[in-house]
Amino acid sequence: MDYHCCPECGGNHIQQKRTAQTIGQVVGAIGGIAVGMLLPFPSNRLPAPKLPQQALQYLTFAKTGSLVGAQIGMVIDEHLLDNCECLSCEHEFQQRNYWD
Repeated sequence: MDYHCCPECGGNHIQQKRTAQTIGQVVGAIGGIAVGMLLPFPSNRLPAPKLPQQALQYLTFAKTGSLVGAQIGMVIDEHLLDNCECLSCEHEFQQRNYWD
């Protein structure tokens, strides 16, 4: 059943909460930086300084970890948590999709 209104009061001012998605982004970014720091950087043959290249590597791993964490958090938000909140009566409920 797909809710377009609050099941408690019938109001149509509904906000989706993205708690797990936000936490997943932060944890994924931190994990990505940690993985980037653990991997050896193969720049011994390059004449450019290592610091900008390492910073780019850390940012790349952080962005990748953030994207993966956001996707995992989105699945958790949709299937496990109460992901909707009515702005009229502050009732929290889980939005059901047609395949649930």
